Amino acid sequence: MKTFDMTRFGKVMKWSLMTEKRQILRNFLGILVGFLLIHMVFVGFHPNTDELQFLYQIQQAAGPTVLIWYLAGGYFTAELFRNLRTKQGRTTFFMLPASNKEKFWSRVALSMFYAIVVSTVALIVADIVQMLLTWLTSGRAMSITYEIITEGDRGIISNFYHLKEAQDTAEWTTGLIASIGISLWLITSYILGGTFFRKVPVVMTTLVWIIILFTIGIISAFTVEYVAEMDKNIEITFLFGFQTTINIVAIIVSCFFTFLNLWLSTRMFNRMGIIEKKWSFTIKKQTSNNAIQ
Repeated sequence: MKTFDMTRFGKVMKWSLMTEKRQILRNFLGILVGFLLIHMVFVGFHPNTDELQFLYQIQQAAGPTVLIWYLAGGYFTAELFRNLRTKQGRTTFFMLPASNKEKFWSRVALSMFYAIVVSTVALIVADIVQMLLTWLTSGRAMSITYEIITEGDRGIISNFYHLKEAQDTAEWTTGLIASIGISLWLITSYILGGTFFRKVPVVMTTLVWIIILFTIGIISAFTVEYVAEMDKNIEITFLFGFQTTINIVAIIVSCFFTFLNLWLSTRMFNRMGIIEKKWSFTIKKQTSNNAIQ
């Protein structure tokens, strides 16, 4: 079976959800505890009776809440093949009557379910508990989730409209597409890390990303300095404007690496088997030892 069939894909997804019900509950409770701790530390334990100060507390809790949500998404995405860590798990999964494409994308879809649905539900539940507790202790309640999405200078919707008003159409549109492209690049990087690294994939993938960002930062600094030096001598013109050109370059780069990550991930997954192969340098070392003997 080398073709992709939606019926088989749906059955594999249903099987994955049924076999990981306990894991889904554990993940939900773990993220819920994380959100509750953030909410209680910033708001719940000492809600301010002054309305402006209370709003400030809610805004202060919004940043760490978003950080926890992103960390949970990265963890769940990198752990998409946690079911293949044991021989029994690999045997059960690879013996399913489905193609490798269906098995691979079912695990990707399941990791996205963990990262988006489970994390978001945990955030909403934690927010409800926070509002109930602060209402009982101070007589006022405000949603941190609502603050993140709509209110304040850092709200998602507020930034969305402010950005549109401040920039021209081409710059705003390319900037939005570039942001989506970079997000997909980041997500597929954790998918690739979860396929490649066998132990603590989220940590290893994050370390690789830190190195990548450090390298991009150095290259960007030298590039800006070089362009600034050239600007003193010659007039540099861009077809679509400087920021729009940067956005277009970001779109091209992010799309290239997104597809590259997915291609490499599927190639690695196709080479997986029930018997876990050792790394190539280990095999060579064993072969050389046998030759000496």
